Amino acid sequence: MDNDEIAQFIHKKTLVYTRESLMGYHREYCLCHICNKLNPNAPGNCSIAQKLYEFDVKHNVTTPVFYCKKYEKKS
Repeated sequence: MDNDEIAQFIHKKTLVYTRESLMGYHREYCLCHICNKLNPNAPGNCSIAQKLYEFDVKHNVTTPVFYCKKYEKKS
């Protein structure tokens, strides 16, 4: 992975950079996207996911979650 090419693209009107081999895979790896507690823009959304989302928007980054103590399998 150290030899990965770095790609730049516009994400939410901002120029950002990423490893080409990981581009577009954050949902595939992030626990939030398969967690029952993720309810974006709704009351009761996971507090951790909400704070990460706010951080991501503020800093124009994406933070996939690999470990979480609050994970709950979708029913």
